[in-house]
Amino acid sequence: MNFNLSENHADFKNQARKLCEERLKPVVLKLDKDHEYPRDFLRLLGEQGFMGVWLPKKCGGLGQGVLSLVLITEEIARVCAGTSAAYGATALGALPILLSGTEEQRKKYITKIASGGIASFAITESGSGSDAFNMTTKAVRDGDYYVLNGEKQFITNAGECEFCVVFAKTSKSNRGFAGFIVERGTPGFSVSPKLDKMGLHCSDTRDIALIDCRAHKDNLLGGNENEGILAALNTFPRSRIVVGAQGLGLAQGAFANAWTYAQQTKRFGKKVNEFQAIQHDFAEMELMIETARNLVYKAAWFVDRGIKTAKDRNEMVRLASLAKWYGADIAFRVANMAVDICAGSGYMHENGTEKFLRDAKALQIYEGTANIQQNEIVQALLRGPGK
Repeated sequence: MNFNLSENHADFKNQARKLCEERLKPVVLKLDKDHEYPRDFLRLLGEQGFMGVWLPKKCGGLGQGVLSLVLITEEIARVCAGTSAAYGATALGALPILLSGTEEQRKKYITKIASGGIASFAITESGSGSDAFNMTTKAVRDGDYYVLNGEKQFITNAGECEFCVVFAKTSKSNRGFAGFIVERGTPGFSVSPKLDKMGLHCSDTRDIALIDCRAHKDNLLGGNENEGILAALNTFPRSRIVVGAQGLGLAQGAFANAWTYAQQTKRFGKKVNEFQAIQHDFAEMELMIETARNLVYKAAWFVDRGIKTAKDRNEMVRLASLAKWYGADIAFRVANMAVDICAGSGYMHENGTEKFLRDAKALQIYEGTANIQQNEIVQALLRGPGK
C-alpha cells in the first residue's frame, strides 16, 4: 500500500500552493471585505490549466482525475474557502454533463470548462433543499424546446457562469427529473442580486428565476427526460468529496494561522505554543486534519479507479459521505480552536482566522448536512458494505 502521491499529482499540488500563496493570499481579506468575486484568480487558474486538470483529455483536460481536483481544491481552500467554492461549483456544474451528457454536450460545454469557463448547478429550491425530489420547477415540451418555469435558491456562480445545469420535472420524468443546460443570457433566465452570507463572501451566491425560459431539446441532459436524476445521484458523491477537500484545506489554513500566532506571541514569559494545554490543542487539530486527509484522498482514489458495478457505486457513496461529513466537521472545529488560540487577535478581521470560522459553517450545510451524510452512510451499509 503506497500513500504517496504520484509525481504528477504532487507537482500539481505544489504548483497550486505556490500560485495560491503568491497570487491569492495577498488579496484574500480584500475579496472577503468587499464581497468581490475572484475573477482574476479563476482566470489565472484557467490559463495555467488548473480548471481542466481533472477533466478527460478528449474534452480538453489533462486527464488527472478526481484526485487532482481534490488536491487543487484543498490548496485553494487553505488560503480562501470562498474561492474554492467558486472553483468547486464549476466542477459541480461540469460533472452531470461529463457523467450523463451526450457526446455533443460534452464537446460543447466540458471543453469550455477545460479552457477556464465558469459553470453552475441549480437543483436547490426553497421547499426542497435536501429533499430534491420535492422540487416544483417544471419543464414543458413545446416543439423543439422545453419551457422552464420555477425558482432555484442559493446557487453558487449563478451570476458568473457561462452556463448552468438546471433540474426540473417534466411530464415524462416519472418520479425523477430532467436536467437542462441553460446558457447565460437565455431569455427567461434571471438571477437575484448577490446574497449576503455569513461567510464565503467572495463566492457568488444568488437565486435564479425561470420564467418561460426556453431550452432547446439539444440541451436536455443526455437527451433523456429521466437522465437528470441519474446525473444528480452520480454527481453528488463526487462533488461531496470536493467539499471534504475544502474542509481539509480550510482546516490547514486555520491551523497555520494559529501556529504562527502561538510561535510569535508570548504570555507569562513564554511562547503561547509552549503551554501544554495549547500543545494538546494542536495535537488534536493535527489528528483531525490527518484523518480527514486520509478519508478525502481515499474517496477520490476510489472514484479514479473506476465505478463499474453497483457494489462500486455503493462504496463510493459511503466513502464520499464519510469524507464530506468529517472534512466539513473538522474544518469548523479546527477553525474554532484556532480562533480560541489566537484569542482577541483571532476575532479581528485583519488576523484572518475569524474568516476561516465563518467560511467553515457553510461546508457543514451545502451538498448535504451531516444528517444527510449519516443517512447515506447507513443506507450504504444496509445495502452491503464494500469492505
